[in-house]
Amino acid sequence: MRIAIPQHQGLVSGAYELSKSISLHDIDFQNLSVAEGGLHDFPDVPGSFDWMGDNGVQAVVVGTIDPDNAEILADRGIHVFTGAGELEPSETVQQFMQLMVSALQRRSGGGCCGGHDHGEADDHECCGGKGHDDGSECCGGKGHGHAEDEPHECCGRHKH
Repeated sequence: MRIAIPQHQGLVSGAYELSKSISLHDIDFQNLSVAEGGLHDFPDVPGSFDWMGDNGVQAVVVGTIDPDNAEILADRGIHVFTGAGELEPSETVQQFMQLMVSALQRRSGGGCCGGHDHGEADDHECCGGKGHDDGSECCGGKGHGHAEDEPHECCGRHKH
């Protein structure tokens, strides 16, 4: 996925419309890797919509954006993610990648909290058959180790 991060003074821009530059980042969610696509001058706001499309941008990560501008980008198939703090772009990319991976795992039913029920003979498929007391990654590396009738820390939804 190619994301664009509008910037102001080297940090993620608090407002799309105040951006001075823009960096491109190609995220490989399967390998959890990022390829940098360079730093570019931010075109004027009306010109930025075509620029994003011409450069294969699939998502924009920024602090805020005027709703009309967000709608124009969305109409062009570009997802807009707001609420980014004024951080270094590389930090923002890493946070974005981790949040997206987490959301994709939850949505696909993968990971610990995919909505499954643990029965008596359950082999804990979400943990590769290892159970939860091993500190498995599906539960944030914490494991469970609770009494059998307590909900899991990672989601609180299912019980053993």
